[in-house]
Amino acid sequence: MGARIRPNMAFWKRRPSSPTPDPSLEPAPLPSARSADAISSVLLFSGDARTDGKTVEVLLDAIARVSASRDLDELLDYVVDTAISTTSAERGFLFLAKQSGGKPSVRNARDSQGRPLDEEARWSTSIVAKVVDSGVPMHTMISGQGDMDLGQSVMDLKLRAVMCVPFGVRSTGATADRLGALYVDTKAASREFTDGDLALFHALAQHVAIAVENAQRTSDALEKARLEESMALATEIQKSMIPKDLKVAPGFEAFGWFLPAEHATGDFYDVAQLSDGRSALMLGDATGHGVGPALVVASAQAALRSYCKILDNPSRIVQLVDEDLAERMDGGTFLTLCLVVVGKDGSFETVDAGHGCTLVYRASTNSVEALKSSGPALGVAPGFEHATEVQPGLEPGDMVLLFSDGLSEAAHGDAQHALFGEERISEVLQDAGQRGEDPRALCKRLSEAALEFSGGRRDDDWTLMALRRNP
Repeated sequence: MGARIRPNMAFWKRRPSSPTPDPSLEPAPLPSARSADAISSVLLFSGDARTDGKTVEVLLDAIARVSASRDLDELLDYVVDTAISTTSAERGFLFLAKQSGGKPSVRNARDSQGRPLDEEARWSTSIVAKVVDSGVPMHTMISGQGDMDLGQSVMDLKLRAVMCVPFGVRSTGATADRLGALYVDTKAASREFTDGDLALFHALAQHVAIAVENAQRTSDALEKARLEESMALATEIQKSMIPKDLKVAPGFEAFGWFLPAEHATGDFYDVAQLSDGRSALMLGDATGHGVGPALVVASAQAALRSYCKILDNPSRIVQLVDEDLAERMDGGTFLTLCLVVVGKDGSFETVDAGHGCTLVYRASTNSVEALKSSGPALGVAPGFEHATEVQPGLEPGDMVLLFSDGLSEAAHGDAQHALFGEERISEVLQDAGQRGEDPRALCKRLSEAALEFSGGRRDDDWTLMALRRNP
């Protein structure tokens, strides 16, 4: 079959868009071609009561179907069937661009019995291309070899009459940005398409555009509703997993705070008790923000709490969580995590998996030190053995601050190249520690300072968690 394909023939589905016709085979402007306005306003009604009554009946039925139908495929089948029956054609095709600016391809193709056409069904690509490009409705009769200017496919298919009208679908705004066409043809020598047929045919095409626009709006509305529902669900899940009180060892107090960039956050914080009685504070930050990262952190948080109940080795806990997440994360997704373990005696250990956003205030020296990351983020290098870092013990008045990089990378409200930065966070922490403020007051001061700096703008989630050994 492939060897016999001419440049202006098309195969349905196998060639999703009409090929560019050979200029030598393009149809010349037809004498029956009229402007769309002329077709619609002058030729739709003939003055014959019986004929005009049938026209009105067809259009009213089309309007009713467009208004009531919720199934676009079923509605477009009806439009093509109606186009065939009202014009006494043998075949009908509906072409529509899949996206804005694309070339129209076959959306529906049916015969006079209401059956889908074979995938190898061909049509006059030259006439369809001419109508789509010019925006001018056309109908023509083919009498013989003298009509070669209509395109070789017209002759090969032995077509006797062809009719095609354009239409456009608006995705946004008032201008059509998705082009389409409605096309019928016949081999019957006795059938001749008239200007009246063309007018009714063009009116039907306009209802096709309305149907597609309505279906698109309905689809967009449903998608928006589904998205809002999923976001609301993710938000509720996260709220239920955020601890209301951070219960730590006697002699310590802790506080956590977060502000998501969207409904759901890709950050989390929590406190759990290890099997040996020590307190484990954790703060994680997944790539991105929204529903996807929210599900990742929910899984990580649940796994961390579970392993903390049965193990007392911080590095082993992180290792197991890493193995769990590696099986569920897509490529390019990862989770940074800092696990801080403190004992009643002030013992202080950390496991930092690519996080690096942890500061310690030492009351005895009134100084702030930054803890370094000792391993890759979870999900980046499955099997990596994360190490437990033993830190100098916490003395009365010392504080540990964990935060997500959304806070340190908050951009200035007026100059986006200026970031809030770790230095400003350290200054606030040092001042709060010197004043003897508790974790709640520290988080409040930091959040207010960051919001003032950024002018309220947030491009990422902000999360804070502070621990103090009471004086």
